[in-house]
Amino acid sequence: MIRDKRKWITILIILSIFLMRIPGINNAPPEVGDMWRQPDTESIASNFLNHEFNILKPQFNYDGPLPNYIQLEFQITTFIIAILYKVFGQHYFLARLVPIVFFMISVYYLYKISQKIYGIEIAWITIIIYGILPLNLFYSRAIMPESAALCFFNGAFYYFYIFDSQSETFCSYYESSRRTSSLFLSAIFTALAISQKTPTIFIGLAFLFMSIEKYGLYFIKQAKLWIFAIISLFPPFLYILYSGHIAEFKFVEGIGNKHILPKFLSAIFTPEAIDFYKANLAESFTIIILVLGTIGLLTVILTSLSVIPSKDKESPILYWLIAMILEVIFIVSVIKFKYYLIFLTPIISILAARALYLISSRLRYIGRVIVVIILIYTAYNSFIMVKDQMVVRQDIVDFGRVVDEYTKEGDLIVVGHFDPSRLSISNRQGWRANIGLYDHIPKGVEEQIQYYIENGADYFILDENGIYNDDGSMKKYLDDNFMMEIVEGKYRFYHLGTKKGT
Repeated sequence: MIRDKRKWITILIILSIFLMRIPGINNAPPEVGDMWRQPDTESIASNFLNHEFNILKPQFNYDGPLPNYIQLEFQITTFIIAILYKVFGQHYFLARLVPIVFFMISVYYLYKISQKIYGIEIAWITIIIYGILPLNLFYSRAIMPESAALCFFNGAFYYFYIFDSQSETFCSYYESSRRTSSLFLSAIFTALAISQKTPTIFIGLAFLFMSIEKYGLYFIKQAKLWIFAIISLFPPFLYILYSGHIAEFKFVEGIGNKHILPKFLSAIFTPEAIDFYKANLAESFTIIILVLGTIGLLTVILTSLSVIPSKDKESPILYWLIAMILEVIFIVSVIKFKYYLIFLTPIISILAARALYLISSRLRYIGRVIVVIILIYTAYNSFIMVKDQMVVRQDIVDFGRVVDEYTKEGDLIVVGHFDPSRLSISNRQGWRANIGLYDHIPKGVEEQIQYYIENGADYFILDENGIYNDDGSMKKYLDDNFMMEIVEGKYRFYHLGTKKGT
């Protein structure tokens, strides 16, 4: 009876975490919380469906005509979305359902990790916190690869922990086979995690520390660990090389070579990084969970130093945290994208749960009441914080709709915005005017417009925001030289194939 009760409590918690992701499930991609990356990702799925159904050839709608191959993560999320689009039609709730399912799998793995180390009660608290963190509430249902990365990331740690925690001496054939399969699965999941987000490679440091603790310096002689490293690292590395070879836009290499490598040692000390963490840590995790996570960390450290006795082997948790702190220092401090903090959420959830369980166990009934109040308050506070981020940018949706209605498939367009979301959502390809990012596109007004025309542009489309970084000269040139019609009262369609007076 106790086992059945625990099973149903677990199912109820997991179901509740899933249902929290249903509000806004049919939202269009450009939400306030991430109006750029979500339309980008969804457009890759659309291009798989409408142009080239090949997972190895993802394409953006910018900057230029198709084919427009890009170097990004291995497109697991977008290809599954494209398959669903193909079977059921192009509906946004399908696009959001894919990351939600990946997130729920990550919940399962985090539950198993916490249960193995601490027991079922801390595991329950862990996944509740993990499910209600503001960062996870938003990005777990965002049309982005973060949920898939979390799924493989948590799975990698779980399977390596299973391998690490089993004794090699006097083990049966079954136990030996289970150890080998766990290590093999961890390697596959690690490779998949890295293929989704390269900073997840830092989880390898936790595995390194765990291996040193298990084998001492003799870990370097363990052939199985070398095989693990090859399986984990070689496929993602090959994919980066391949995608860089075919891609017009090498985002992975560009971010790595131009941003991370020159700055990763010093970025954490810059005022920009400090301001980023001041603005985003509490917004991502809430103050109360950060405080609880710190308390949990102190208990883990004291346990590891044998100051506090414990039956639990907590060193893997400490190693995991160290690895993720290094990821924050060396990667997040440079890139400064909030969603790169998401790989802290599993370990912070475990540490905060550790602290809450300490409160409930020491204060008994009153402690349990306090824990419930804290969790309810955190969930409510998180929803309040995330609600505004889930608002759809209707101006971008309207722009995409107008372009889709008033141009025909295959028309190339130029837009006046720096962010590409209007192109991404419009089902049209083209350019962003006047952004100054590419050497092959002229900077002069007349030369730039002529470049677009020579490369097949049919329309230059503006809304009330005008043209990015324009002092008025580009709009004047368009007004003076091309036929223009106003659509729905505020959209200017310049016909680049029809000059005035012709």
